[in-house]
Amino acid sequence: MRITVHVPEKIGKEVQRLAENEKKSVSSVVARSIEFFIEEKRRRQLGEWVLKLAGKTKVAYDIFNELHRGRVDHDRS
Repeated sequence: MRITVHVPEKIGKEVQRLAENEKKSVSSVVARSIEFFIEEKRRRQLGEWVLKLAGKTKVAYDIFNELHRGRVDHDRS
């Protein structure tokens, strides 16, 4: 899929330098960066959800399943 974005020149140059150093395309570096951002956001949301549950007097019966699912999803990437 093609997506066009505009980034500040400083970031663009940094991405180009990183791509050259890793002998990868700019597109692959940007795509991996976006994947990392999405994974990190999902992990943070899961962590917030767990903390919210921990604040309750009773923890949901499926908490360990949810934690395991979060770990498994992360390990697949």
